[in-house]
Amino acid sequence: MLGVLGVLALVAAGCGREPELDMDRVASEVRSSLAATFDLPVTAPQCPDQVDVEKGRSFTCRVRIAGLPLSVEVTQRDTDGNLRIQPTAAVLDMASVRNELTVAITAQLEGGKVEVDCGDDEVKVVPPGESFECSASDGSVERRVTARVRDRGGNLTYSIEEG
Repeated sequence: MLGVLGVLALVAAGCGREPELDMDRVASEVRSSLAATFDLPVTAPQCPDQVDVEKGRSFTCRVRIAGLPLSVEVTQRDTDGNLRIQPTAAVLDMASVRNELTVAITAQLEGGKVEVDCGDDEVKVVPPGESFECSASDGSVERRVTARVRDRGGNLTYSIEEG
């Protein structure tokens, strides 16, 4: 999960207008934060044209990360331009997911070499509560594995269909 970004992104208020965030700077911070967090290519965010400065106000920006669509919730933590940037879905490194599932399934099946296949995707963007399918084989039996994303951080639960 992404932490707090200090974005001093205020535009001076003019003639009775509320101060606004500098949305070009916000977009730049969203992009660089996501790229640094996930070490993946991120497109320029599409954010609202204008957002008034107001503590607690949230808005959504949209990006593509590793070519996949991702919405990002941006919340103003204060009136000084400090933002909290949080993806609305888990960004999963599928090599890490396969490794995690392999270790867990090997332990559950008590030994033997297990190979997990979740397809060819290197990255998946999956909202919390949604699932995706993998298969696990110990060389003699192949089982279907359903992995469910628990939260935006990418924590998973899984179930194995007995073969």
